[in-house]
Amino acid sequence: MLLSRRAVSIFLGNSVIAAPLSFKFSTNAALSETKPNIESEFFRSYLERRYYIAAKLGRELFVNGLQKQEEEYNFNIYIDSLIYTADFDNAESAITQKRDYHKALATYEYSRVGAIIDVQMGDIYRTRTRWQEAEIAYKTAIKTIQKVFGSISNDFETGFSDLPQYFVRASNGLALIKLQQYQISQAKKLFRRSIQVAINRPNTLDKMIGHNDIPLATTYLHLGQGLLVAKEYDDAISITNDALDLVQGISGLSPAFSAEYLLIIAKSLAARGDREQAAKTFERAIAAGQTDSANFGMILVETLVEYYRFSKDSARADENLAEQALKFAEQLFGTSSIQAARCKLAILETSEDALAASQESDFDRLLEIFRRVYSEDSADIVMSKLLYAKHRAINRLPDEALKILETVRIEAAARFNNYTYVMSLIPESRETFSKTFLAAQMSKNSAAANAVMENMSRSIIADEYGKTLLRAYQGQKAVVELHLNNLSAFSANAKEQSDSKLEFQELTDAISREELKLRDLETELRKRHPEYFDFTRASNIEFEEARRLLSADEALVLIYSDDGRRGDYIWVITKEAERWLKLNTEPREIESSVSRLISQLTPNSSTTVDVTLAYELYQKTLGSLDNILEEKSHLIFVLDGPLASLPPHVFVTNDPTDQELKDVEWLIKRHAVTILPTVRTLSLLREDSIPSIPLKPMRAYADIIYSPDGERGNVVFDQRAIADVFTDGVADASLLAKASPLPATGPEVRSVMATLGGSNEDIVSGRAATELDVKQSNLLDYRVIYFATHGLLAAEVEELAKMRAEPALLLAVPQQASPQDDGLLTASEITQLKLNADWVVLSACNTAAGGKPGGAALSGLAQSFLHAGSRALLVSHWPVDDEATRTLMIKLFESYKVDGSIGAEALRSAMLGVMTDVDHPDWANPTYWAPFIIVGEPRTSTQ
Repeated sequence: MLLSRRAVSIFLGNSVIAAPLSFKFSTNAALSETKPNIESEFFRSYLERRYYIAAKLGRELFVNGLQKQEEEYNFNIYIDSLIYTADFDNAESAITQKRDYHKALATYEYSRVGAIIDVQMGDIYRTRTRWQEAEIAYKTAIKTIQKVFGSISNDFETGFSDLPQYFVRASNGLALIKLQQYQISQAKKLFRRSIQVAINRPNTLDKMIGHNDIPLATTYLHLGQGLLVAKEYDDAISITNDALDLVQGISGLSPAFSAEYLLIIAKSLAARGDREQAAKTFERAIAAGQTDSANFGMILVETLVEYYRFSKDSARADENLAEQALKFAEQLFGTSSIQAARCKLAILETSEDALAASQESDFDRLLEIFRRVYSEDSADIVMSKLLYAKHRAINRLPDEALKILETVRIEAAARFNNYTYVMSLIPESRETFSKTFLAAQMSKNSAAANAVMENMSRSIIADEYGKTLLRAYQGQKAVVELHLNNLSAFSANAKEQSDSKLEFQELTDAISREELKLRDLETELRKRHPEYFDFTRASNIEFEEARRLLSADEALVLIYSDDGRRGDYIWVITKEAERWLKLNTEPREIESSVSRLISQLTPNSSTTVDVTLAYELYQKTLGSLDNILEEKSHLIFVLDGPLASLPPHVFVTNDPTDQELKDVEWLIKRHAVTILPTVRTLSLLREDSIPSIPLKPMRAYADIIYSPDGERGNVVFDQRAIADVFTDGVADASLLAKASPLPATGPEVRSVMATLGGSNEDIVSGRAATELDVKQSNLLDYRVIYFATHGLLAAEVEELAKMRAEPALLLAVPQQASPQDDGLLTASEITQLKLNADWVVLSACNTAAGGKPGGAALSGLAQSFLHAGSRALLVSHWPVDDEATRTLMIKLFESYKVDGSIGAEALRSAMLGVMTDVDHPDWANPTYWAPFIIVGEPRTSTQ
């Protein structure tokens, strides 16, 4: 529906409209008995997001339902008000009445009416956790809107159209469903699409009255929620702060509107470990909600509950918070309301005393309330069942607890830390092991795992055309993802500037072109090879399958961290046994220990490595299962949380008191170590049948002269260097050209090449080591791809988004930059390389972890090589010593080639050789021998 300026003036009580308009209304103003004044106040309340008042007034306006078409816009916002106040039954009734009205007029199919109804029903289905129905409704709405308006890359029809905001709602709704299903990358893509529309939307009603930033702010808010789920806390805080700035800049909005934004920021700060700032932000959110509790009561109750949870976790519990939330919810919504039930649920979750004192009837009552609205997979119902099972377990009724847990689908339970915790209260059995092992896998989100999946999926397509088609499809996905990442970088403050708007339009046009290519490739690939899509959907394996893949001297170790709330857990599988248990750790103890050790292991650290701390960390993690592990020569780790930032081989397995570093019993002395992104990666690598083995030993890029004039610079790029190099997505070529040389890398790669029996012609150095050479070389011919150069990384992905840049490897900077060669081999360009390598070695930059402890387990730069086709990566956790690295690499590939060792054993042998080098006694310090890890599994040299 397109509203005229006159229609808007009627809605606003015949005010004089000037766009944009700022206004403030009092929610306490007495309502006139005349319908026009009710209509005006109804509309004002909706615009101010005072949905309870709008819903109440809407009931008065539409006591007889929708009677004529000119009332349809008001009727829509009445339905939205019912949805936003969780009055779903009345909302569905109103939607049915509207649908029947328009069907009688033949205005429903493929019209804005049908699209809006689908979005509204999608919101209801999603909130009620009926995911499949919600997804169908949202997709139908998007299809209808695109049919009406064409490609969303173009402007929607000008005028006062409300369809763009419904498009954004549908896209956001789909994204929120993907979050519930732990499909984080898909969710991000949908949120970015919403941002595209929200920024590029026409002069709709919201924009006319000065509220044009609300759809964008809402999308940022939902994206912040998604980043919080993905444990990308810094990005969640940044994007939600951007959203908060938007809404706080809108005149006429209640201060209470900020409460939901502050809540996401507070939860992200708490998850990141910034307890003091989190507490302050929770208090700000509560204060904001209290300014208009009548209309923002739901978010206020949720904020009080989350603050109570936070206070329990941080040992500063305020029991009054829970009671205050419960009392307020009962007064505002009723004792049998969803809000009151959630308060009771939070109290049972966080208070052992309250749980112990509860009765079975309490849980029955909670489930009865929640089932009025939600499906069995909803968060509230699943949590109620988990707490009910915990209640039975602590009352020494494990069989009853297990019986309750059997009513919860693992896919739904995996979202909750409580599931594994409750299982740990039940005597261990094969059943509890199997269920928790699957749940732990489902709860992990790994971009590196997705990269391995894409790589290994190529082996299931046999025909050459199919392989070429799949490569093209995967490469096109990377191109689209890069454009969408760049789109996210546009801040709300810049979008009104003419140059920014022009650049934004160019970006959206590019996205549409590239997505059209992607859709065409996907259509053909689905037609020819549907098995590819079946393969990539599967993500978890049963523990018996994992056991079958292990050899007699191996153990699979899965460690799952719960961010300090419900503990840390470990699962171990060998040919003979399986064990799992909750670790005896305090909240955030592992994170603290890992942070301290990493700070001591980096070069030039003023602190000696605390071997006692490394021993204590081993005792708290692997030590409790030492009897199973000690005889296994090869440990395969799948790590989560802080431990993903620390090489396991620096654990100390025996008491190091009074020992010199060379005598310490480091874990590497007893076990070879492999790191995998997920458990399923083991299956992908060991059951993969790649038809051909590359014949050439190695292709290397080293001792590069970066400057076009041949001069050797002195700029050192550390892990924060990307902030200095990029401005608005463009690299500073003059600064790149001043990069300090790495002359030691020349002898390093020549020695390794000689060890592998390769030719020095395959060593590219000096000014010849260009990005163009990498892209044009047939890298499929090489078993080892070796980069000894600077890596431009960002400790936080947030930096990349702001600068519209990517992590990259630095190569020779050309005299004249071009899209194909600007001196930077970026992550997205790497994904489009064609590799069949057993190893990709990144020897001169720390490219293992994506950031601080608890962040991504593998940097985006490293992940891209897995995506391109490498079976394994050799990457470092901290900057390395030149000479020690050269020695390590020579010894590693000597062992790999001569002994036919597995990659992990070859690395172990090399590390022991460096550690005991008689000419360098200082190399006994793990700073020298321990930075590198193997991610993945190369074929042995005898395969």
